[in-house]
Amino acid sequence: MKKLLLLIISLSLFASSCTKEDTKTYDNSKIVGSWAETIIEDDYEYVSSTSMLIWTFYANNTATERITLEMNGITMVDKTLHFSYEYKGSTIKLTSESGNISEYEISVSGNTMRLGNQEDGYFNLKKM
Repeated sequence: MKKLLLLIISLSLFASSCTKEDTKTYDNSKIVGSWAETIIEDDYEYVSSTSMLIWTFYANNTATERITLEMNGITMVDKTLHFSYEYKGSTIKLTSESGNISEYEISVSGNTMRLGNQEDGYFNLKKM
């Protein structure tokens, strides 16, 4: 009987510790706002390009990613994608409107955010 009781208590403690870890909440106010990276390339004789990436994280756990590309002052691409996100302190899981899930490392220091992963690369974003 004692063994059964100890087993039930052990399983109960294990289950509650797993549940607590899964439901831990993080303060997303650290990332809320707009963050941007701009790349200007004037390397070519006749072509100059400017690309801009703007991530905006909202307090309601939604986000947008806006991508623009200009060539010689003409906008070639201006696209906005929408996501929901789960911020976990050092990682962020993004779910697109179509259901695709991506997980990235995230770190914020002052007005600088590093976002990405080894597979896809990293962005060094500045707070706008």
